[in-house]
Amino acid sequence: MSIICLKTFRDKHIVKKLNESDIHDQFEDVLLNNDMRNNEANTFHAASVSRAKQSREKIAGLSYYPKLKVWKASNVAYCPETETATSYDWWVFVKRINGKLIFNNYSYSNTTNRHQHKVNIFLSQKGIKIDHFIQAPQGLQDLSRAISHYKYMINKLQKEIDNPKSREIKNQKRRLIIKEFEKSLKIIKLLIHESKSA
Repeated sequence: MSIICLKTFRDKHIVKKLNESDIHDQFEDVLLNNDMRNNEANTFHAASVSRAKQSREKIAGLSYYPKLKVWKASNVAYCPETETATSYDWWVFVKRINGKLIFNNYSYSNTTNRHQHKVNIFLSQKGIKIDHFIQAPQGLQDLSRAISHYKYMINKLQKEIDNPKSREIKNQKRRLIIKEFEKSLKIIKLLIHESKSA
């Protein structure tokens, strides 16, 4: 019994009449050749990926990519040249502003908390000193939103203190937190003022 079979050979389509046993033999040959090529390609790819991973320096879960000049892990990156760390390529949580290294410790999400933790450990292991820790909900690229965040938090704590049913022990803690927030607010205002005048 003859069957018409379409074959591809060097980008040319060839139609041949073949019997079933010829088709079966050729099909097995093609599968065998493809398996051998795929195994060779996979072995080469795995070896090159393995060498690349072995050659990368790793600190605190961040790997160094020499071509990019960046320390990276999953969705977090720290660039030593700009001294900037980002989460998901947009949320800046480490940045040098007017000569001071600022670390944004605002809890944006569980994932960014892990990113902040990795970079904080990385910076301490590299001996890089953080000058100020502040909370900037929209990242260090938007310090004006950080001012409104601190004002909101201070007002909220003050209302809790003013509540006649609030306990004095908790109010003492709230007053200490307000003092810390006021210090951070001064730092942010100073950073904004210095960057405008620079």
